[in-house]
Amino acid sequence: MFAMKNESRANSLILLFVTLTLCVLFWKTPAQPLFAGVDNWTSRGPEGGMIYALATDPTNPNTVYAGSYGGSVFKSIDGGATWTTINSGLSYSGISCPVHELLVDPTTPSTIYFGSYGAGVFKSTDGGLSWNATTPPGVNPFIVGLALDPSSPNKVFAANFFSILKSADGGLTWAPKASGLPPDVYISDLGLDSHSPNNLYAGTDHGVYKSTDTGENWTLANQGITSLNITALAVDPNASGVVYAATYVIAESKGYLFKSTDGGANWTPAGLSSSFFLYSMAFSPDGVFAATSAGIYKSTIGSSDWSLIGPGTVYTVAADSARDPSMREP
Repeated sequence: MFAMKNESRANSLILLFVTLTLCVLFWKTPAQPLFAGVDNWTSRGPEGGMIYALATDPTNPNTVYAGSYGGSVFKSIDGGATWTTINSGLSYSGISCPVHELLVDPTTPSTIYFGSYGAGVFKSTDGGLSWNATTPPGVNPFIVGLALDPSSPNKVFAANFFSILKSADGGLTWAPKASGLPPDVYISDLGLDSHSPNNLYAGTDHGVYKSTDTGENWTLANQGITSLNITALAVDPNASGVVYAATYVIAESKGYLFKSTDGGANWTPAGLSSSFFLYSMAFSPDGVFAATSAGIYKSTIGSSDWSLIGPGTVYTVAADSARDPSMREP
């Protein structure tokens, strides 16, 4: 869990992107219930296995990127109607490396990063036509989070299981930044506050860690979080200091969601506590969306109430940041 209005907006049926088991699904109007309480969704591909990562071009919502469990990256320039495989330059040494993260540079949308689950970080500067591996040998190659400073887009961050990596030159070189993180830490996610880009957050098995100096130093930020095994973390791009952290307690077979509105100083329950697993989140100006093992849920800004709006196991979600996907065309 990421688009500006254009002339085709009034005719567009595609307002929200999610992944469900083997394909990408889109919100379609007019709504026809699939079953009680859930709106109509239409499969739009791509074919190629489970989709684990999604990203949209911030300047053109019809340009969508999807990353698969099998290691392929797909691109659509027509809002998901058709897809092209864009794998040139990808090499996994004969192993399958799921695409775990996709990140589009908001200032130069032709620059894209993806974090693989086993082969490190790849970068494209031509809209995905070609890719180059950027992480150095010897670094843990299982990437679980990517972040980019929109005010200084050459400043890129990547999280693997055990450390945070920082690049000041667009991925040409990387340096580990783990000061303050415990040696036995297990990192699950990474987020950056685009309004205060010195502030980064890492979800770990010790809770949430925060850095206020672009990743140089990290401190715990857990006040109010009652279960510390963080499974997903998301920073609201529309409001400074608003962060969500999802946890899962294995002994209880239950997940919990917490929210902070003061940059991680304090956390309160944010609803959506149940037996399902939360994988990722996305934001629009009026809505928050959660991809879970029980479907996709939506909450309005400022509310802790959630509504199920899509069925199935959903691994990732991307929303048009310029518009709430629940506001349908007339």
